[in-house]
Amino acid sequence: MRLPFLIAILTSLTFCSKAPDSVESFAAEQVLSPDDRHQLMMPIVRHIGDGLELELIHVDSTTGFTYFMVTRAAKSLYEKRIAIGGKLKTDSADSLIHFEEIFRTWKMTEDQLKPKSALLFRLMIEGKDLSPWYPENSGAEEYIEFPNSTITYDPQLRKWTTTAN
Repeated sequence: MRLPFLIAILTSLTFCSKAPDSVESFAAEQVLSPDDRHQLMMPIVRHIGDGLELELIHVDSTTGFTYFMVTRAAKSLYEKRIAIGGKLKTDSADSLIHFEEIFRTWKMTEDQLKPKSALLFRLMIEGKDLSPWYPENSGAEEYIEFPNSTITYDPQLRKWTTTAN
């Protein structure tokens, strides 16, 4: 299936499903078939890596960006996961024209990660400033590990880079 067609279907499903202020209305398993989730995950896996689970999805019909949040197991002595929020855009030929990671969370237990990542996803799709949740601003409460004051994501390079101080 062509990705632009998938995004058009996703847009209509996203806006016709549950109440727009409910983060559950963006649950990937509720708005996409398994085949459509697989199709959407291909460019994400290509840039982030394997072992990802697509959790939340939102298509902004104004900009054409598809916002996503994926989680994966984190290397830890205890069972922990991280969440990665980002956005992508393809052209009519299914070529990826923009890919960007917006945030990566700290390693957390599932109980800690769910509410925090849902909050960050909601703020991301609303275009809100996420800097209050960066490590240098969030106090003892851990939300976002990257970006921070020294590490940012470069969409042209499609990787996290260290900024010069």
